[in-house]
Amino acid sequence: MFTHTPSVSPSSATISGTPGFNDAGIYTITWSVSDGHGGNATASTGLTVNNTNRPPTLTQPSNMTVNEGTSQDQVLSGTDPDGDNLTFALVSGPSYVVVTQLTPTTANARVAPGFNDSGTATGRLERSKVLQHHREQRGSSGGACLAQQHDRDGGSHGRPGLHGVGSGW
Repeated sequence: MFTHTPSVSPSSATISGTPGFNDAGIYTITWSVSDGHGGNATASTGLTVNNTNRPPTLTQPSNMTVNEGTSQDQVLSGTDPDGDNLTFALVSGPSYVVVTQLTPTTANARVAPGFNDSGTATGRLERSKVLQHHREQRGSSGGACLAQQHDRDGGSHGRPGLHGVGSGW
């Protein structure tokens, strides 16, 4: 919503307002002036409101406990306020975690530790937007708890569960 404030001679006017996220586009503003004695004039000005890309969000993944030599899956999900497709990726973490895209807003994290991978591991996920056929990183990495592996006998040997690192998810 824009407002204008005309003033008296010398002729000037002010336009002010704050466009919303759905207001991107090109607008024509038509101005008119009158001298109060029958003289009138008009002029037009172009106004361009640029689109602002808002960052996506990623729902915090749950902690996982996985026995060595087995696998477990967890669906990852995110949203984008602009409606852009998302791309999910593992930024850091153990090599036995694989992230596979499922839909434009979900991915699968498969955790499949081998028999020598006992211990606690933390992974870091990233979600980014796909805009106009290219990937745009949006400072969107954050921590995610991925897995705690147990030895073949199912014992964790007193190792704690994983806890998230980072915030904003």
